Amino acid sequence: MKTSRAVARKVRTKSNVEKFLTYVGSYAKAGEEQSIVKAILADHDALKEFIKELKDEKTPAAKKRALYPKFESLLTSHTIAEEKALYSVAVNIKELKTKTLEGKVEHDVAKALSKTIKAKPSAKEFDTWSAKVQVLAE
Repeated sequence: MKTSRAVARKVRTKSNVEKFLTYVGSYAKAGEEQSIVKAILADHDALKEFIKELKDEKTPAAKKRALYPKFESLLTSHTIAEEKALYSVAVNIKELKTKTLEGKVEHDVAKALSKTIKAKPSAKEFDTWSAKVQVLAE
């Protein structure tokens, strides 16, 4: 098993996501790293697409209402997986600790806000609902 110090040297020059993935991958069995990387990146891509639609003022309200439950479901499953697979390990690397904790706080804020967002807001509630979704998408 590699030491945290050896892995930290290896990841100093990479982006935060790459750092997480490199660290987790260094402990993965053959083939596992690739599936972890692919799953996380696929989630990020899908979440970005949802965010684009949810934030776009041209997207009809009905479409936003229909998209939100899918977005919220993916966001929830993604944050749980990311915290278990990446954050739990990366928080122990000195160079990654601050960014990891920032990511965890972002997840906690997103979880708290998503609990206040109704999946199917009424027309009267839509403006407030939309504002909350906009903030969550940030």
